[in-house]
Amino acid sequence: MSITAQHLVRLLTGALLASLLPAAALAQMTAKIVRITGNPQQATITAPGGTRSAAAVNLPIAEGSVIETGDRVDVYVETFPGAVATIRQNSRVKLAGLRLLSVGADAGKRSAELELERGKIISTLDSSKQAITKFGIRTPRGVAAARGTVYGVSAVANGTSAFVVDGNIVIDLGGGQTIAIPYGQAALNNAGSAAALATLVASSPELAADLLVAVQTLAANVAGNTSAVGGPEVATAMLQAVTTAVVTALPGQAGYVVQTLVQAAVTPGSATSGSTQTMLNAVSAITAAAVQAVNRAGGTLTQSSAAAQGAAQAVAQVAPGGSGGTTVLGLLSVIGDVATASAIQGTGGPNAAGIATTIAAAVNTGAATGTTGGTPPTVTITQTPNQASNSILITTTATAGGANATSTTTLSNAGVGPVTTQISGPGGTSTSTTTPPTGAAGGNNVVTPPAPQQGQPTITPFTPIDPAANVSPNNF
Repeated sequence: MSITAQHLVRLLTGALLASLLPAAALAQMTAKIVRITGNPQQATITAPGGTRSAAAVNLPIAEGSVIETGDRVDVYVETFPGAVATIRQNSRVKLAGLRLLSVGADAGKRSAELELERGKIISTLDSSKQAITKFGIRTPRGVAAARGTVYGVSAVANGTSAFVVDGNIVIDLGGGQTIAIPYGQAALNNAGSAAALATLVASSPELAADLLVAVQTLAANVAGNTSAVGGPEVATAMLQAVTTAVVTALPGQAGYVVQTLVQAAVTPGSATSGSTQTMLNAVSAITAAAVQAVNRAGGTLTQSSAAAQGAAQAVAQVAPGGSGGTTVLGLLSVIGDVATASAIQGTGGPNAAGIATTIAAAVNTGAATGTTGGTPPTVTITQTPNQASNSILITTTATAGGANATSTTTLSNAGVGPVTTQISGPGGTSTSTTTPPTGAAGGNNVVTPPAPQQGQPTITPFTPIDPAANVSPNNF
């Protein structure tokens, strides 16, 4: 491959700058493995000197090392605090650059570049650290650079592909040429431009499967409280964004997406499980985002109900205190409220009779399925139109034994209002307020909805390509 004059200038300039900086200014860092899904013996690390070892959690990885994964094993590598690259099965990746600037105005800035020789990487980056980090994945086609995002890159026989489910990336092709991939879009098989995920999944089952793996990957990072998801607020924003992007593209997978992400959010020790309030915020954001995404995709009430059922099942299975605990009751009541309000919003308002009954049945089914012992909680939902204000009051009550929780919200022309939740039990009564999303994910993330379809869209369920990565309480 020839070197252009422009590339030569870049190389010489970089070498000159490096020679002028003190050695400490370009201090090398080491990455480390923070999680392995599957058989660790199927993943190896080859150090720059040629020493080869099996992958292991907390194993430090030096710059220049090569990571290879076999069948049915994923390796989660923290390149620096705030960035975790999930190296998918059957991949080969070189840690081409790991640097820490330690002098001057750039002191403390970290950079990492991974060279993807073959296979797939899903990256998870903490957006709150974007001012002090630089992260990129080099492929045979170019470098995919991003800050504060969740995205996947693959280098396979039919070319390089990339998709974004939070934030955005730019692929630098060299020679001044770039490809921008905004939130909710992808560029497949060396395409010269990006297109909406909802458009591309219709002809790419592989992309659809990769999106579900991205959901699993984020869930693992949230449940494991890795540095890539920051604190509760950052993690909740990521959960909302990924839910919106994936469900907009795959409304038939709303139940799976919500169950996977809610389960991660309420797992003890997760990034969002520090308090009842942080769990309410996360579960509310995921559930509302999923139902609103179903609406935008032209989906059905059945798909919205599946989202509510998946959320309820996950909460009953793994939330602190057991399925009859007050925390679970509060979470169930919030799920019922935001799912009902969002589903009614998608139908155009007060004419949506019966939605509360449908969502309540779904939440009760989910709670019953998730309850492993004793009597499952009971959930009731009412929708009360107020013709004078053109609004609907939605009230959800969850009860179990001597405890109960009630959530209320108002749906109006302004959207879904704040949800007030009152939880009562042997320990007393507490009141919390959550504000579910009212549209697309926050920040600059905007998903363009697919064109309306005539009749009901045909959605083929996708099985994740790596069953070993499935999210379950025992996996975290």
